[in-house]
Amino acid sequence: MLLSCCFIVMALPLCQTSKIDDNQMGMKVLYNMVNIFLGDVVHKEEAFTYLNLTEIVINNNYHAFEDWRALLKNYIGFSVCIAIGIVFIVIMPLTGLIFCCCRCCGRCGGKSKLHETKNGRCKRRCYCTVLVILNTVALAGVICSFLCNQLTYNSLKNDNNQGTIGTISGALSDVENFINGSINNASDYVIDTFDSTSSDILKNINDLALKAVDNVLESIKVQELLNQAYNVGADANNTREELDTVARLLTNLSQEGTELSNNVTDIKNTITKICSKPSSNCSGSDLSNYNTDANFSTLDLMSKEAERVKDSLEMTKYIADAEKEINNTKNTAHSQVEDKTKDASAEIDKFKKSLKEGMNDLLKQKEDIFKNFPHIYTKLNDIDKDSKDYSKIVYYAGIGVCCAYLLIVALYYIGILFGLCGERPGEGAPCCNTGTGSNFLMAGVGFTFLFYWILMIICTVMFAVGGIAYTEVCRNFDDHDPSKLKSIDSFAVDYLRREFYTDAPSNFSFVKSIQNCQNNQALYTALQLDQIVNLDKYTNITDLKKKINELKDQPIKLDNITIINDQLLMKLQNFTQALEGINLTAYFTELNKNLTVVPLTNLAKELGYITGKVQDPSDKDTLNKSAERLIELDQTTIPLMKSNVGELRTALFKLQNQTNLKNSVNKLISQLKAAEDSFNTNKSSLIVMQIADIAESVINTINQTANDVKTELKENLAHCAPLSSALYTFTDSFCVLLLNPVNALWFSFGWVLFFFLLCLIFAVLLTDQYRVQHKYEKEFDDPNFMYSGAQADTIPLTSVNQSPRGAHMAMSNDGYRHDYKRGPAGYPPPSYEEQMGYQMFPPPKYNGHQNLSPPHGGPPSNHGQGNNYSYPY
Repeated sequence: MLLSCCFIVMALPLCQTSKIDDNQMGMKVLYNMVNIFLGDVVHKEEAFTYLNLTEIVINNNYHAFEDWRALLKNYIGFSVCIAIGIVFIVIMPLTGLIFCCCRCCGRCGGKSKLHETKNGRCKRRCYCTVLVILNTVALAGVICSFLCNQLTYNSLKNDNNQGTIGTISGALSDVENFINGSINNASDYVIDTFDSTSSDILKNINDLALKAVDNVLESIKVQELLNQAYNVGADANNTREELDTVARLLTNLSQEGTELSNNVTDIKNTITKICSKPSSNCSGSDLSNYNTDANFSTLDLMSKEAERVKDSLEMTKYIADAEKEINNTKNTAHSQVEDKTKDASAEIDKFKKSLKEGMNDLLKQKEDIFKNFPHIYTKLNDIDKDSKDYSKIVYYAGIGVCCAYLLIVALYYIGILFGLCGERPGEGAPCCNTGTGSNFLMAGVGFTFLFYWILMIICTVMFAVGGIAYTEVCRNFDDHDPSKLKSIDSFAVDYLRREFYTDAPSNFSFVKSIQNCQNNQALYTALQLDQIVNLDKYTNITDLKKKINELKDQPIKLDNITIINDQLLMKLQNFTQALEGINLTAYFTELNKNLTVVPLTNLAKELGYITGKVQDPSDKDTLNKSAERLIELDQTTIPLMKSNVGELRTALFKLQNQTNLKNSVNKLISQLKAAEDSFNTNKSSLIVMQIADIAESVINTINQTANDVKTELKENLAHCAPLSSALYTFTDSFCVLLLNPVNALWFSFGWVLFFFLLCLIFAVLLTDQYRVQHKYEKEFDDPNFMYSGAQADTIPLTSVNQSPRGAHMAMSNDGYRHDYKRGPAGYPPPSYEEQMGYQMFPPPKYNGHQNLSPPHGGPPSNHGQGNNYSYPY
């Protein structure tokens, strides 16, 4: 079950990064070193090319592993490394046993030396320096092993779900959420898209005949013409209103003008009567100015035209009758195709139902995939619980192994410190002497021999398991490159076909699918899901097209329609005749005249001037009253008439605009007749043609919607990017969180074991130097050393072995000829007094060989010059 889950995730896309940190505790450098080493061990990165993984994993057929020669050949690097480990496992205990025996027999540094050799000091320093360096490098490996052990424990313990099992659970949860959300979104998108589109399509089909008749009428502009007729009816109403307004204003102006004319004439007569008297002095008065100019009483009230316009009113009633007849025609056409439209509508409903069933099947497949997830989560929880329990055992076992390494390193360091800081061993030496340091070094050597074979077994086993796991599995996922998975492509395809993708296409490729997802393609295209979710099957509209095409062949039979009837024609003609009878020239002529010849205020001023010349008081009073009447007329009658004149001017302008409609009305009458004739002549063929066009448009809409849905699913929905992180979180949870620390742990073990071999050698060599009791006396190397015997030995010590020596009482350089290590243990060298039998005194002044020159013509010796005595030390 868990394997199935793994392949579900592995079948999902990749990304360039995962959520896991591969540099925990700064160990990435060590991980890279391990991976480079394993890459050198096994160069062939295409794993198991000689094995049939389908037979092994799925069918549990392990016969392929019986050919051990093929295994060894393919894993020659691992075989060699494991063989080397086995050799060390066998040899190290034997070598340690032999070394112990040698030590017990006094060999291999088992005995201490009294005097060190001439170059002993140099050897001691070199051995110590090399051992410090090697032990420090080994200590670095020990530290790395502690850190790797801690990382392994953290991965197994899985605190806060940050370990291997926690990240696997998180990756599966991400996969579940993505698949669940993607399938739900895809299902909702498909159903919503077809629901909205089918609503429009159903409306178009149900209104097919109505829309066809409308399109025919629109093609001959019937509705536009009827709207114009409505406008003409409105214009007729407006014209009648304007004619009534003109008649009313003319009547008012005629009355007001008559009244004004009478008043002005009366004042004129009064002035004439007074000025005709001989005693009056009315010079300067022009009585011809006392007259009105405009005369509105002469204008026609256009009552005849108003009556004609009145006869043209209420034409909208007849226009509505034409529209009603058109609607009846639509209904007749609709009834003739109603059965066909119902069949097409039923087919659309059937298509929607089939599509929803397909989406439900997809949701059911999703549930089939997820039905095992609860069991997988339960299994992971059980594994996590066991892992937490056993992680402590692994952790403390790792601590024990690391402490064994650390013990050896510590013993070497302690031995080195004792050797550097302690005195030489011997009688009276403190306990912190170099001999104690040699004991610690030998303890480190002993523990090395004691633990080496056990540690090598642990290292070899971990190497065999972890190394193969990396080279054959994790290396393929290390840098998230799908091309490295080609070796398991056929196995993955076989497994997916067996478990999930039974109808996978022949060219289906697991690696290609992952590469597609790395390019962030849609999930449907990336995984080639055509066989699982056949969009062509669910979007097949063949039957629907067949039903809709049947509408094209449906014959339509309609009666003739009357768009412009006799009543409407008469109304329109009456209106045009009324407009033709309106002539507004005389009206505008009168409007352009003044109401009076001279403004009444000027006449009133002039009359006041005349009054001043009249002597008769009664005449003067009469003239003053006449002037007041003029002013009153100017303030009352004149403004009222001017207001009426303004309104009349506005009404005439509007009426003049209406008179310009007569040509358009006549044209409208012709167009209405032509549209009526065109429709009645070609109505059936035009409507059938329109039905065919609408049906084809509906089919195109359905096709376009289906193509849009398929394009959206194949290109835009459920991009693989969210799943990439889930896949590599899954693989990295094992390879990075767990396998990397495990591999780094055995690498650290091997690192330490390798340097322990070198440390063992130099520790043994350094132990021999630390057990020497006396340092080398370098004064014996001086050829001019003065012996204190009775017979001075003038032969240079460097020539002591060049010729036989005679018997004499001088002291020889025992450092050259005696090795007291060959005598009894603890035998000290004899002193000079003991050899000669008396106390040694300071040597006399040295004067010998004064005439001797050193070799190569050097300067003469000056030993002892300027001093009473010369000491060679």
